[in-house]
Amino acid sequence: MDAIQEDPITFSKKKLICARTVLPPGLKVSATELGKGSNNRVVACTWGDARCVLRMPRRRSDTQQKGSATWECRHTLRASQLGVAPFVYAAWYARHATRDHPSGLYMITDHFDDDLEGTLVSDTRRGVVLARSDEIGEAVARILARLADADMFLYDLKPSNMVVKRLTGSSELTVRMIDFGREFTEWAGTKEEDASTPVIDMVAMMAKGDVQLKRHILFATMLTQLAATTTHCLHTDRHSHRMDGATRRQVNGIARVAGRLLDSLQGRHITMVRAVLRRDEVRVVLAHYHGRRNSGTRRTLQLARGQEI
Repeated sequence: MDAIQEDPITFSKKKLICARTVLPPGLKVSATELGKGSNNRVVACTWGDARCVLRMPRRRSDTQQKGSATWECRHTLRASQLGVAPFVYAAWYARHATRDHPSGLYMITDHFDDDLEGTLVSDTRRGVVLARSDEIGEAVARILARLADADMFLYDLKPSNMVVKRLTGSSELTVRMIDFGREFTEWAGTKEEDASTPVIDMVAMMAKGDVQLKRHILFATMLTQLAATTTHCLHTDRHSHRMDGATRRQVNGIARVAGRLLDSLQGRHITMVRAVLRRDEVRVVLAHYHGRRNSGTRRTLQLARGQEI
């Protein structure tokens, strides 16, 4: 079964909208709910020989609006083609609801076994995660670098928005990102008339036409955000997963990668990263996850280096 090969730039509402929810022939949906977010819920399914997941809209979610649904689908397609998001096998917008299925955006994507947060705190996989934590950090950094090189920037970065194939001592490490909603994703390559890229535009202005520098700062900022949120999540949930401070630091390979990157940046580049972290769009998300007190640039950079506060 092949993933969608549509050009995300020209992917239009007309290609996405159908009259009502009709699941594709041969799709077998289980009753197992794998997760639930603010906009959708995820259930396991099979389509032919492929294990997939069906992402269904929740009532009153953003993707019940046609514009937001098209936007998220377009960004998810682009991320999928970059190898950043899971393969998208099918996507449609149901204009009318049925008894079992609300109206909104539906997507069938590749199946992943767990989110990154669940993997990091798993008791049964603790040994594997400790042994491969540096590898996990490098894999996450590569994904963020691909986004930045494609002129994409995400605000909503957290380990629960990354998914992982079943991790063992010898399995290939496969990490992908999910959730490319309109409110938290910028893409300078889109031709959408109402596209807004305030952070990318700001970084481009600071870089003064140096495209590589612009992308490097976007990458450094995203890695800093994700590393800081990962450190905060591990510390906040310490009473449930019961890892001590040393183990939390060892598990958090993302923070080690971020720390090395921050140490390598020139002073003026650190100043640029700080400026992006102060942007309202970014600061609001940091404050939501870390609390207002810990969302300032100094504390964010501390968290990004794995220093719990």
